[in-house]
Amino acid sequence: MAVKTVFGYEIYHNIGLSTDTKPSGQTPLSMFYEYNTFLPYVTYDGTNWVIDTRGSKSMPFEVRVSQAIDASLGAYAAGDVVSADDCCTTLAIPWIFTGMAAVAGGYGYIGGAKLFNETENQAVQYSLILFNATPTGELRDNAANTNPIKGDMTKWIDDIDFPSSIARGATVATTTSASPSTVGRLPIFYKCAAGSTSLYAVLVTRTAYTQTATDDIEITLAGEHL
Repeated sequence: MAVKTVFGYEIYHNIGLSTDTKPSGQTPLSMFYEYNTFLPYVTYDGTNWVIDTRGSKSMPFEVRVSQAIDASLGAYAAGDVVSADDCCTTLAIPWIFTGMAAVAGGYGYIGGAKLFNETENQAVQYSLILFNATPTGELRDNAANTNPIKGDMTKWIDDIDFPSSIARGATVATTTSASPSTVGRLPIFYKCAAGSTSLYAVLVTRTAYTQTATDDIEITLAGEHL
């Protein structure tokens, strides 16, 4: 494009949804704020819009994902997948954490992770295996984990090893959290795949335990977009 000199012109400030069509014919350096994504955009030619990174700072996030765990096959052995499918290959799904980057293909880091299991009174240790795309290995509930397979080298990010939970009583939910001051390998830095702001994960139990069928497990990841 030709060099544009902006002098004595009004710079427009726009606000709208990410799904709204951004205006054209505006003064270069006009801005558009997406209030549902919290992202600022700037136009360099009055028509095309890009993320405004001038003076940008990292942005904190918290992403919560919950699954109703199938557990129809009974107790889990150490090294089994824990997921929401009904043990049918066609329904097996990973844990999907959306909004893990400010822009598609963006970077971030995880500084804290929490796990809340509705099944009470369990002394259990989990690992969360993270990828930037759907993993190829085992996703079925109660099946022996095979992740990450060697073909997923470019997808694998790292593992979060949660500390062992404590059996606190028959009416107390099972909880655990990982941080830089505990075991768990945090913080973990990552890059989302091109065209995506999501991370994908497989939850694996490292100890044998019994899960109540259809009880929820919620995993929370917190950190910053970079």
